[in-house]
Amino acid sequence: MPESCLDGCYVYAGDKLEVVLVSELKVDDALLFDTEIDSDHSALLGPQPRACTGDIKQLDPADAFSLGANLASIPLRNRLIAIALIVFGGLLVLGNMVLGLHDEFTPEAQTLFYDHSGSDGSESPLMKALMGSGALGAGVWFALRAQLRRYMRFVLREHPPLRRGLRLKLGQLVEAQSRVPLKGACIRVVAGNCEKGQYRRKNKDKEETRSFTTPVSAVVVYERTFNLLPANVPLGGYFSDEIDFDRLFDALLPPLEIGSRHGIDVVWEVQLLHPQLVDQELAGGTEGLRYEDFLEPC
Repeated sequence: MPESCLDGCYVYAGDKLEVVLVSELKVDDALLFDTEIDSDHSALLGPQPRACTGDIKQLDPADAFSLGANLASIPLRNRLIAIALIVFGGLLVLGNMVLGLHDEFTPEAQTLFYDHSGSDGSESPLMKALMGSGALGAGVWFALRAQLRRYMRFVLREHPPLRRGLRLKLGQLVEAQSRVPLKGACIRVVAGNCEKGQYRRKNKDKEETRSFTTPVSAVVVYERTFNLLPANVPLGGYFSDEIDFDRLFDALLPPLEIGSRHGIDVVWEVQLLHPQLVDQELAGGTEGLRYEDFLEPC
């Protein structure tokens, strides 16, 4: 087997995913049992990419903000939508919980919405209401965040595909302009690796297939903090330095696809973190990443 067949492959052992490269040769040389030879190819791979072990929380940092300050910073229309989401969303979640509590202690024939039965037998109306309220609350939260982010325009620009040696100024990567002055904000580019895959889990009398995406490493490619960004001023004009994407290739593993559902992904995003306003994130594309860019330059 030529070594070119292994281009772009590497061995990996992680928290939930392990990748080994083995070939099997079967020789039809017997009437009953054929000769089989297995071979481990990890020794043939040559230079191996490196992986960092940075804080994976950098990919999704905690977002602490002031609701009052955030509402005051967005346009009136978005402010009214946000207030409506808070009021009516809260009433829906509370009403659903009251309904579940009522049906929990009511005979089956007198329930209002949640029955006591399910596909696997008897089920708790209160638990059904909790699950429904959780899903409803998550939907309201995502819609509310979208409104609270309207204090600025934050858009990813078209840019060349990521390559070793690529350097971009901030204004070439993002279009960012706030409608209110921003104090003490931080702009940064963060990248990381994620394991992805599926596994089977037995739930009562049936098996379920579940998918997972787990961050395993992270690296800060670029980070700058600014004391004050005036309103209606492009953010890119404040910084003349360049974003060096070699840091991404130096620290992370290249993408590795094993079938259509398993493998190792590269993810990266531009973040604007503010102490009082909801943070902004823009996910970048990873199409066309090259395996050789992740190897240590000669």
